[in-house]
Amino acid sequence: MKIRLKENNIKLSLTQQELEQFNHDGKVVTTSQLGPSLVQTLSYSLMKDEDADEVSATFVANHIKVFVPVEVAQKWLETDQKSLEGQMPLDEGESLYILVEKDLQ
Repeated sequence: MKIRLKENNIKLSLTQQELEQFNHDGKVVTTSQLGPSLVQTLSYSLMKDEDADEVSATFVANHIKVFVPVEVAQKWLETDQKSLEGQMPLDEGESLYILVEKDLQ
């Protein structure tokens, strides 16, 4: 899974194999070590969330988690819909734009 971060935007791109894993397991997790120490890692995941009403994200302990409502995820996985997106409100009137795409080349 690829991640792209720019200002208040997150973009995740999943390969066919990752889409199958997401469909089967309900999540995909990727970790990148960004320095010589194991504590210098960034993890990011895409997760189905039964309690979610909208696409959202959290960032805790060097881990970005993107949550997708189960119904939205299933529709996306079962159709030729290329992407899903969400706008998550932030402080001071800002918002986080979240885009998740199928990377089927």
